[in-house]
Amino acid sequence: MKRLGATVVLVGDAYDETQAYAKQRSIDEGRVFIPPFDHPEVIAGQGTVGMEIVRQHQGPLHAVFVPIGGGGLIAGIAAYMKQVRPEVGELGPSCGHFLDFGAQLTDGTNGSNTQWKDILFVGTL
Repeated sequence: MKRLGATVVLVGDAYDETQAYAKQRSIDEGRVFIPPFDHPEVIAGQGTVGMEIVRQHQGPLHAVFVPIGGGGLIAGIAAYMKQVRPEVGELGPSCGHFLDFGAQLTDGTNGSNTQWKDILFVGTL
């Protein structure tokens, strides 16, 4: 990003600190904050990945493995797949470095949107 002329600012030890800084900076500078994963339009955009999978894989499709960080990618792909290929399961492996996404859905700390609960855990994480 620096090579392309962007100013890179690293803030915080965890995502929540980074997001708080970015939101405040967007307010201070009169800019628009675009959340990286937890906004309906961002999630809808991620659904286009599911559309590409379906377009490019015409044969039988049993499951799609989607890495989980914030949950936006798997939410978008799963929402699309459930509309056009409901028989396909989505499996969400999560790296140990990230928060436990399954726990986030059940303890209400993040991802408490019930629509996500209905479509994310088709397979066993």
